[in-house]
Amino acid sequence: MKRKFILFVTLFLSVTYSYSETINLDLNTAKKIALENNPSIKLAREGVTKSAEQVAEARGNLLPSINAFSSLQHSWDMQENIMPNFLKDIFVQMNMPGANDLPDYLKMSFGLENTVISGLQLQQPVFTGGTIWNGYQISKLGYNIAKSQLRTTEQQILSDVTSSYYRVLFMKSTLSVSEEALQSAEENLNQVTKYFDVGKSSRF
Repeated sequence: MKRKFILFVTLFLSVTYSYSETINLDLNTAKKIALENNPSIKLAREGVTKSAEQVAEARGNLLPSINAFSSLQHSWDMQENIMPNFLKDIFVQMNMPGANDLPDYLKMSFGLENTVISGLQLQQPVFTGGTIWNGYQISKLGYNIAKSQLRTTEQQILSDVTSSYYRVLFMKSTLSVSEEALQSAEENLNQVTKYFDVGKSSRF
């Protein structure tokens, strides 16, 4: 019987030692850690972020879109025509020096070698049968649902943390009472052992 009691004391002290290595946290710190690291909350927050992006995209479809464009065109083959030089006859009649040296025909090119085209394009949906507006309303509804799910998840996690926290406090209180009972039992054992050693106690 004495061996069983000593074995019980050894096991109980081992459990007590393992509890002493546990990190002590207050309730607010435990809640903060849970909100920052819980996988379910992280997933719910990602859902809210994604829904917000969908709302922004759907809202953008309601607004006019403006596109700028610019292009450069180069004409490799210019159209050329040969025309009589009417100016030569006029200059000859005016007895202008060198007028007779002018060519009788001139080569004329039409068009531009390089052409730059730039502009702005404005697009505004006029009537789409309510498709764009309905898409926007659906995206807002999805966003509100995602936020509601996040709040529900947070409340559930906080409730679980609170329950676990007070459960640990209860176990700690129970452990404290058990430790006091163990100390009292050890004192009684020591007293009985002393009586036994001096022959003042029987062996039953």
